[in-house]
Amino acid sequence: MSYTKYIRGMSLGLIILLLSGCFHAAELAQVRRDIEKEVPEAHFDKEVELTLGPMSLGFVRLLTAFAPNIREERGFLKEIDQIKVAIYKIRSMPPLDGFQPPWQIRRLLEREDWEVVVKAREKQEVFWLLYRIQGESIRDFFVVGLDSKELFLVHMEGRLDQLVAHAVELHPEGISGLFRDRNWDHWDDLASGNRKKNIHTRDGRNATLPDFWEIEQEGFAGGYNRVDGLSAGLILPPVYREASALYGRLLYGFGGEYLRYQIGLEIFPLYWNEIGGWRRPRSTLALGGEVHDLTDTEDDWIISEEENSLSALFVRRDFRDYYRRSGWSAYIAHDVGGILRLAGRFMQDDFHSLENSVGWSVFDNKWARDSFRPNPAVDELQVNSLRGELELDTRNSRVFPGRGWYARALLEKAGDFLEGDADFERYIVDLTRYQTVGKAVRFDLRGRAGTAKGKLPQQYLYDLGGFSTLRGYRFKEFTGDRMLLLNAECWVDVNQFWSDYWFLDGVNLGGFVDVGSAWFAGAPPEEGEMMGYLYERDIRTSAGWGLDFEDFRLYFAKKTGEEGDKWDVSFRISRSF
Repeated sequence: MSYTKYIRGMSLGLIILLLSGCFHAAELAQVRRDIEKEVPEAHFDKEVELTLGPMSLGFVRLLTAFAPNIREERGFLKEIDQIKVAIYKIRSMPPLDGFQPPWQIRRLLEREDWEVVVKAREKQEVFWLLYRIQGESIRDFFVVGLDSKELFLVHMEGRLDQLVAHAVELHPEGISGLFRDRNWDHWDDLASGNRKKNIHTRDGRNATLPDFWEIEQEGFAGGYNRVDGLSAGLILPPVYREASALYGRLLYGFGGEYLRYQIGLEIFPLYWNEIGGWRRPRSTLALGGEVHDLTDTEDDWIISEEENSLSALFVRRDFRDYYRRSGWSAYIAHDVGGILRLAGRFMQDDFHSLENSVGWSVFDNKWARDSFRPNPAVDELQVNSLRGELELDTRNSRVFPGRGWYARALLEKAGDFLEGDADFERYIVDLTRYQTVGKAVRFDLRGRAGTAKGKLPQQYLYDLGGFSTLRGYRFKEFTGDRMLLLNAECWVDVNQFWSDYWFLDGVNLGGFVDVGSAWFAGAPPEEGEMMGYLYERDIRTSAGWGLDFEDFRLYFAKKTGEEGDKWDVSFRISRSF
């Protein structure tokens, strides 16, 4: 490959990955459409629609690490999970007398956890600022500004207490000084922590996604892996309008030279009509259906798609195994209080094996692997199944959680009266606890278990070993239809003890222990013999230490009880779990 083609390929891959989801903000675009629908004389032209998610914000933080005199501001960036900004130029707009909040804002106000801190109206200007509290933390801001020239929309998600406190500190007279004649007195109390609400709710933006186990991108999206190669396309998350929502994705894999898609529809049958308009209840029951033809994986819990794409692109290490899944599903889902989600679905899927289609990476063999791992074959069959899903989330942040629970459970039955080519049951439970102690110490604890009845298809077998699981062992060294995994990490913010050393800013030192294994079922344990049964399964352990530099992490792991083994070193952008 010539040097020019090498640089061109590297640049294209980086641009697609870093800008995934940036040039679209479906939620804010819907606010604009609401206004145009409710005020027929209003027309807007788009100037900016921008979404910065965890990957984009992480890249910004990495760049600011080399900028002087912004140490504190860089710390605030870590508290932000996502920013959406939209600016629309006004083509025509009637007088704003009597102008009412658009439907999306009214929908937020119907929920207990959203409140208005500013609602201002002047001659030809309206302004709303809403916020949402989770536990004792400010989790969201939503800003709507409209004047004679433009419509300005912002939605910010994260742990925003420090941002508010910093704004108060910058303006000793209080934030009220920013907006004259507007009542901000209670905001100063909120920023100082004097005002607390006992509300525990999670972001309801993606309340009933077709796949509960991931956070969706939106707009332009891309990735890189060994079966699709470089992929690019569009993703539309559920955009709720009255009693229904459409969602979908369309991606083209340039390596495999095929198109992947998903399109779905959700409706909310429990919406009820009060004054001729729909109103969303606080706990939402949704019915939905979708059709798809996707490149899929069972390894979402090991590594995110974004981090895996960067690893594959730069050093030719792909930590996921893939298969093609085509078919359809119908489901019912219920969001209970914003923290608990329950879903049941019928699925009909055809599975097909995929082979490696690319072997390229940015760095050559001196810095990367000689080649990608072969993508393993799967059992090619049709699976008809019923699946139950549960997700409980009380984390104070989706990206950098410091406290809270995150629990997921999956139960699936295939075959029997459902017919199809496979007959099995599988059960997976994943429970994680994040706990901060004082200002300097954080514990991350995870337990994950899986079992099955009948013969699991090859693609559904449980794999453990190496990256994010049993560190210190070979990647996916253990496989079976039973699985048990326990991970414990303790992190200490060293800057709390040596604050005079600037190079320790944002550095955390940690230790971890991993315990578990995967195996194929033999005779079930007798009553009271569970410990002996697990001992016979050859449960493995490893331990090590790590360095957390906020935007990347280094882990040093080693098997316990075995002499002569080398330390295994892994580099991560995101946390292990």
